[in-house]
Amino acid sequence: MRSHSAFILCLLFLAGSCTPGKKSAGDRTEMQVAEDPYKLDFAGLREQKIYTLSERAGIIKEGNRGVLTAMSGGLISLATNAVKKMIKKDRSKYTAEYTIGQRDLFFYDQLSRERAFDPVGMKFNGFTVLRLLPGQGEQEDTAMLAEFEMDDSNLYEILNNSTFRLKLKEFQLNTPRAKVEKKGPRTLNLDMEITLTSSYVSEQGVLFDNIVIGKFYLFLRNAPVDKSAPGYTVYYEKLKGKMLEGRSFIVPRSLGSSVSPEGGTVKSYSQGGYAISVRVRESSKNSFVTTLLMNNSDKIIESAGTNLKKLIR
Repeated sequence: MRSHSAFILCLLFLAGSCTPGKKSAGDRTEMQVAEDPYKLDFAGLREQKIYTLSERAGIIKEGNRGVLTAMSGGLISLATNAVKKMIKKDRSKYTAEYTIGQRDLFFYDQLSRERAFDPVGMKFNGFTVLRLLPGQGEQEDTAMLAEFEMDDSNLYEILNNSTFRLKLKEFQLNTPRAKVEKKGPRTLNLDMEITLTSSYVSEQGVLFDNIVIGKFYLFLRNAPVDKSAPGYTVYYEKLKGKMLEGRSFIVPRSLGSSVSPEGGTVKSYSQGGYAISVRVRESSKNSFVTTLLMNNSDKIIESAGTNLKKLIR
């Protein structure tokens, strides 16, 4: 009998040793995709001259190396660390995981007669991920908000390499889903893994279904969950404009047909169908991490690059 009472007391102690910021039962998630086909001004880019070997030698001999960079559009290498630590999936009450996404989206606002990776008419600008909690009456409280936008600081990268990057525009964390230790620091580790997929028909008529074309990662460590805590505002202000790990190809356009001015059909390329999936993982314990190799370029090329190259040929 005494051991049974001790067991009950132990359970009560464990139940009271952790607490979420607010009860998360009944919460819901949603995603909002931002679209504007006029935001990226490819028409305003200056000509990029491709120099021959002899032309480059002449420029270097004249001591005018800056011409090469100016005419190339100022392309630079973007180096990132190859090893990161990601929260490991765990059944503990101190971790939580959920996935949100949208599918049947179009990346461009018009068809193309040019090629599979024609960027004209790109309307994808970014997206927002929301986790909402029941509030007063029909209102809802924002538990978490993450707004991402396309990095448009170098349109040459999109035009020349058919790839783009994302950055964080705003992040709010008011109520975590993972429980936080009552006596420990009221901070949270949070990972977001963003995956873009596409289904398309290549120039050779080969069908590719649900192919990964991009991966992005956001890692937050020791993020405060109490607005009254010192450094809360500073922490989230510093996140604004943060570049995400990873990259994505622009969505390949499927080979298809369109009606010509003469009334017949001609070869054309689609508006680029795609889907976005975001996996969110939270942990209030620093021990729940595992090493993740973050060489996204190799990952994407291995999984999708071979198929995408077939479209370019």
